[in-house]
Amino acid sequence: MDSSTKDMIKAVCKVADANGNVSKGELHTVLKILGMDVDSILKELPLSKGSISIDDFLDYTYGKMKIPIPDKVEEKKAPTETAKSNTKEMIKAKFKQAGNGMISQSELQSVLKNLGMDGAELNSVFKNLDLSKGSVSIDDFIDWTYGEKKKSAAEPVEHPSLGIVRLDYDYPPAPGDIDHSGSFTYDVYYRAVPGLTFDVCQSGKITPEIEKEFIEAIKWLCAKGVKGITGDCGFMMWFQSIARRHTRKPVFMSSLAHLPAVTCAFASFELVFNVKAGCTIAEDGLGQCSVITVLAC
Repeated sequence: MDSSTKDMIKAVCKVADANGNVSKGELHTVLKILGMDVDSILKELPLSKGSISIDDFLDYTYGKMKIPIPDKVEEKKAPTETAKSNTKEMIKAKFKQAGNGMISQSELQSVLKNLGMDGAELNSVFKNLDLSKGSVSIDDFIDWTYGEKKKSAAEPVEHPSLGIVRLDYDYPPAPGDIDHSGSFTYDVYYRAVPGLTFDVCQSGKITPEIEKEFIEAIKWLCAKGVKGITGDCGFMMWFQSIARRHTRKPVFMSSLAHLPAVTCAFASFELVFNVKAGCTIAEDGLGQCSVITVLAC
């Protein structure tokens, strides 16, 4: 028996082949679907133990089924493709509505139930087949039978974007600067806050009017669909809590937002050296360790 024919019949008997043997009941169902003389075949098969090995059954079936097998198989044609072609013709003959190349879900469910599949198994089959239109193509069904999954077109991927709150300050940013859009390999949205100058930001004190503009900037960036929000000045750390109150997006208004993660890695007697813009030297205690901050002009 050539392997292509055996593969073809194994595909049809997929459920019955699950445990390596075909029970008399399973065999009865499969033979009936294949349109064979059930009673005469069951008498001829060695079923004293109530089952028969799948290979013995296939060898017997090979001599009984009227399947057109070419005298010579072309060397360039893979045996599995021959089996799939024969299986396709068999399915067309066995499914009533397969003439148009489609198998209805109701008919497929009926056949699979006859093969012994229960509710959970049926749901698993339907989940792996495209039955959105109430039917499945013969080709897709055969591919599934042979364990081949249909390659679906790649779904569009939503690329992340960053929102940046800007000071009320206009200058020509250089490449690499946070205010230069070319510094990023993804989309960046900027929103300046009127009245939020560098001096105001450094002081950490803003008027109700500036705070309103700041909140509006946060909401505007969220509406753009950004995945995170930051600021273009380290002193915006003063307004981290305000930004957090008005969005559920990740907020890191300053690089200083990383300090808690840094300090937890050190003991209380160890020091962290931090350099930032300014003209004085300050020492800040952050609980876990001390941060010596050098403000460079």
